[in-house]
Amino acid sequence: MIFIHKNLLKIIRTSSTDQPIAKLIIDFCLRHQEQFNEFSKRIILWLISLYQPSSEQIKELSATFDFDTTQYTKAFQDNQKLADSSIYTYYTRITEPFLTHALQYIDADEDVNDLLTKIYQQIISNTRLADESNQPEFKKSKDQTIRMLKRFHTFQQIVFQAEDFELEFISSQSRPRARIIGHTAFQVILKKLNQLLHEHSISDHYYKLLKIIYILAYRTGMRINEILGLRVKDIEGLNQFSIWVQPYGSKKQGNQHLLKTDSAERIVPAYALLKDDEYQFFSDFVVEKRLENKKGLYLFSNLNENKKLNKHTVTVPLKLILNQVFKEHHYSFHSFRHTAANHLSLLLNCEYAPLVQELTDYSENEYEKIRAELLQNQHGQNHWFVIAHLLGHIEPVETFKNYIHLSYLIAGQKLLKYHPDIPNELAKKIMGYNATCKNLNITKDEKDFNFEKNQAVLATILLNDQTNWLQSNATDILDELSLQIDQSHDFFAFFVGTEDSKISLQRFYETLNILETTHDPKSAAQRMCLPEELVNYWYENALNLANIKSKKGNPRLFSIESSTQLKPAMLDTAEELHAVTYFFEHLQKITRKNPIQIEFILNVFLSRVTASHTGIHYRWKDINQLEHFYSQVKALFPAKFWHLFGQDLQTKLDAKQQPQLFKLAKASTDKHPSTQEEFPRLQLYSVKDGHALAAFKFCLHLACIGRPRSLELKAEGLKITTCC
Repeated sequence: MIFIHKNLLKIIRTSSTDQPIAKLIIDFCLRHQEQFNEFSKRIILWLISLYQPSSEQIKELSATFDFDTTQYTKAFQDNQKLADSSIYTYYTRITEPFLTHALQYIDADEDVNDLLTKIYQQIISNTRLADESNQPEFKKSKDQTIRMLKRFHTFQQIVFQAEDFELEFISSQSRPRARIIGHTAFQVILKKLNQLLHEHSISDHYYKLLKIIYILAYRTGMRINEILGLRVKDIEGLNQFSIWVQPYGSKKQGNQHLLKTDSAERIVPAYALLKDDEYQFFSDFVVEKRLENKKGLYLFSNLNENKKLNKHTVTVPLKLILNQVFKEHHYSFHSFRHTAANHLSLLLNCEYAPLVQELTDYSENEYEKIRAELLQNQHGQNHWFVIAHLLGHIEPVETFKNYIHLSYLIAGQKLLKYHPDIPNELAKKIMGYNATCKNLNITKDEKDFNFEKNQAVLATILLNDQTNWLQSNATDILDELSLQIDQSHDFFAFFVGTEDSKISLQRFYETLNILETTHDPKSAAQRMCLPEELVNYWYENALNLANIKSKKGNPRLFSIESSTQLKPAMLDTAEELHAVTYFFEHLQKITRKNPIQIEFILNVFLSRVTASHTGIHYRWKDINQLEHFYSQVKALFPAKFWHLFGQDLQTKLDAKQQPQLFKLAKASTDKHPSTQEEFPRLQLYSVKDGHALAAFKFCLHLACIGRPRSLELKAEGLKITTCC
């Protein structure tokens, strides 16, 4: 038994293989057939059936283990195909304990069918002990174990003619625990996550990942495995994103991603289910990931690598936050799925007031939008199938059985609307005749049931007299939320491409690319999921800058041949890109401290730049102006790239009047080029590559286009852009 268990476990947990797991198990069984007794034979045949083997494989097994192939096929042909992860759960809940408990009956004279009940009782008893141990790491679901045993026993009935009996007598059934996270509590969870970011407990990268993952789970009900397995290509649409939950890959390639069941494959309309601010945050993230343009890129991964996130990366911070928010709780990541199921049941089956209005944070407009997107007809029965589909269930039975906790509330609200006066006898029938009904305050002369008079008793019955459920730190949660009120982000207050702007340079540049081609700010804004007013502001800035001319009438930023351009050409060398990254990091820091300094730099740049040179020229009579400009701009680029180009610089410069330029001139080496130009030119130069760097003009030009609205440019011929 131990030999079989160890080898089966090893096979099932195989992460990369050229052959299907079922074939590996069958090969093992055929090689070691002499090791199997009646107990292990039954459990192994059932385990293989979960993989739904082919008819050829069944015949091969039958020749060795002697069973009816028709009955064997019948035992699993109507079942849904299970994911490997689910089969592993079946193994740990049923196969492993069954083999263990069967050891004591190997030499028993009784028929195996007669011993099944005893083994089932021991399996469930052990599950109950684990459940009552109050140790989450050992906790197992008793009801789930019973459901799995039912599936196992059905197999025993069909293939081995075991007797028919109900498993409920072993352990009474119970309702699924209602784990709904209220919308106020969810906002506090997000605030706590934000707090972790500001305390530097998590990086900005992980903050974005966790926030989006929690939002998706809370609003859509997607399973954690489904979310973490998403690739960028699974997000469909340009400005209305839907999520295609699907299996992909293979064990051979080492990237196999399976869903819990076949019915779990579905399209989730994120654009409809997420609230506006959440959807904007999600769409910003998706657009940035798409710009990386890498094959097979995961949507959520560690920084600078393309590997699926570990579940603990997501669940550990959530557990930490939940423990801070709630005094006592049984919430987990899976509670988000329960919450989404119940919110959807309210949204699709109730009028907005009072239930949707009170129990969710959706506005009436959002309520109408979701219903319009999800409901194809008004038949109530169809609504439950829509919810089941969104959760990845094949039909609503599974949804109701495990996830819908507000059905009594929904039904009661509808009943009271159309039948406000319910006769006493009907009310008692609905609640079920039981001993608790004797506590209801009903007099003989009352015809209709008085809900208000009996609300205290009814609440006790509904809560199963578990008064500790009523204890709550709701006041603390509301106080926490009231202290932290978000201000909407002002895109016009920052230089685009800096961290404060929340828009990456890559996204900004791609938007300009689209504008240069289409000249349509509205469509560019939609494609890049940006506010139209902001994109229009950039477009107007770019057009105005392109029209700036020198005193001789030549365009300052573009050559005459490039008159249709709106932006500088993209850079590609490592040193250029390093200079660009450095610029936007330091632009943000300097702007926070001294925005006037940046305004001065950009205005000088626009009045001095020429299309033919990478740097800027000054006449010798204005050399002190160049000294001042260099003193202001030098912190924006790496010191090693600065270069002063000209003739006899150390002779002509005054070390006391122009100390910084003099120091720069002294730093020139024979690796720097010589020149016949009469006037000095300040530029960036790469000694390694032997040429001037275009990063100087590239960065300052883009900064002018994506400047804050409060920053005023005064270059001659430049129109003021109001963007309104």
